[in-house]
Amino acid sequence: MLPYFPHGPLVLLAMLSQDVFPGKITIEDLAHGVEHFARRSRLLVEDLDSALDDSGELMRLIETNPIKAWTEGRGMGKVSYFDYESGIFKAKFGEQKEHGLALAELTRELCDYRLAQYLERLQGDKQFAPRIVGSVSHANGKPMVFLPDRDKTPGIPSGWQPITANGVSYSANFVKVAVNVMRKEGKEGKEGKEENILPDVLHGWFGENAGKPGTASRIILEWKENNYVMRPLEVKGDGPELWREYMRNEIPPMWAFEFSNSRWNQGYVSIGKHVFLLVSLQKTGLQEKHQYEDIFLSPDLFQWYSQNQHSQEGKAGQTLKNHLERDVHAHLFVRPTRKTQRGKAAPFIYCGDVTFVDWVGTKPIKIRWQLKEAVPGYLRGSFGLSEK
Repeated sequence: MLPYFPHGPLVLLAMLSQDVFPGKITIEDLAHGVEHFARRSRLLVEDLDSALDDSGELMRLIETNPIKAWTEGRGMGKVSYFDYESGIFKAKFGEQKEHGLALAELTRELCDYRLAQYLERLQGDKQFAPRIVGSVSHANGKPMVFLPDRDKTPGIPSGWQPITANGVSYSANFVKVAVNVMRKEGKEGKEGKEENILPDVLHGWFGENAGKPGTASRIILEWKENNYVMRPLEVKGDGPELWREYMRNEIPPMWAFEFSNSRWNQGYVSIGKHVFLLVSLQKTGLQEKHQYEDIFLSPDLFQWYSQNQHSQEGKAGQTLKNHLERDVHAHLFVRPTRKTQRGKAAPFIYCGDVTFVDWVGTKPIKIRWQLKEAVPGYLRGSFGLSEK
């Protein structure tokens, strides 16, 4: 019931704060509530810009998106659960008051989650990238952290930044391609200069061979409140979070792979013992020959078309069919549309590992994949499924 529109969570949170969800609200009161919530976040203030100081502009923005989208059923399988008429926005559900409290609590939880995701992306676009995966290598005989391509990971800072590692606060120097120095203020080395503690931290995590040829150690920097927290990247950990959104360039580092546009800017990626299916359900803007019918047949069954050159007898076809026997993991990432409302690349939602069921045809092959866990109810509308 909660498709993703940039400021949709703010609208519903405004209704919840005034105890009118499910229910109805005037556009004036709705705009006031949205402004109240938005002004709590510097990122939202910058994002909404002049609309926060002009109630008329803010009301027009809310009417355009998400009200117009919701009343037209966009993102909800063309089924409209909301109505807007004569300046009144209202939900077309929730008449059973005994369920109203539970519905409100669930909606608040989903709105908080969606808003956090949106703020995370804004943070990377405007200032600090939410996550940075760096590789440990050697320079001048000491290990240091090399950063990913700044053009492909927007929001990597420059200069001295506060950083936390092992629960201790430091300052780290972000130069063009690396983090080369990390120091604890006031601690001097043998020559009276502030000591570079970075090699000691990396040796503590990865041993004396940290960064030497033949090693593949990685660290991850995660933005927490007002600074980065650095820790070793555990490739064999839990991996990506099911049903969470990820930008294309965030996917390969979770399996310790490098991102490159040439390899990852497509819908099928095969590396080692891993196959990645990156699917956009809406094919608008693609050539007709690429507009395959990739759809969810049910909450736990997905229909996917291979690339045109793939045949059942070919190497890729045999890998896909026999992936379990060959110990190859197939990972499914799906997004409803290729672009956001602002025209930027939309994130993919991780649907977990999938298992081959059957196939028909060749060049391309139509394959049915079984999901380990069914699509949750709140995502089914966005994925073209019935929400029941």
